[in-house]
Amino acid sequence: MSKWWGDNEASASSHIGRTPGQAKYEWYLELDGGLAFWEVVPHLKTKKLGNLHPSHFFNRKGFDFEDLKVRRNIPFATLGMRIMVGDLKDWIIGANSYANLDVLGNDGQFHNVHPHWNIRYFSPEGKV
Repeated sequence: MSKWWGDNEASASSHIGRTPGQAKYEWYLELDGGLAFWEVVPHLKTKKLGNLHPSHFFNRKGFDFEDLKVRRNIPFATLGMRIMVGDLKDWIIGANSYANLDVLGNDGQFHNVHPHWNIRYFSPEGKV
């Protein structure tokens, strides 16, 4: 996945898509004007900002991550840290109001995970 930026005069925004067309379509889904997609596309420009990284999902609304680390006794945890929940590889992207981890899975789905339930934490070198 890549991050693309819509650069038109009406609205400059950032949308994530595998292609420029997919990013345009994500922008189009936010419109509420009743225009057909084929009418809007010719007026949009995109440029690639870079490859998608888990940090693009950080700072979502939720619980304070530093407070979660203290409450759940996981002082070593960091945003963007690779974890394995069961047999699924995920990234820590934040905390939520249930004092659980918000994680992003390889499947692109967001999950709510208890920090001590069937979870393994990996260092940047890949060590448990």
